[in-house]
Amino acid sequence: MLSKLCPHCGKRSYSASSSGSWICPYCDKDISQTTVTQEHTDGDKKGDNLA
Repeated sequence: MLSKLCPHCGKRSYSASSSGSWICPYCDKDISQTTVTQEHTDGDKKGDNLA
């Protein structure tokens, strides 16, 4: 999963696709031109190693 840090509100936004427009779900600004800051895979989910 891809993520971007919104330059307008400072919150992280996640998406499964890098194509098309990317609107921050917190402040509704278009962050399509913002660089992807992290890429997560299914193995990166928190809590996977909990017993």
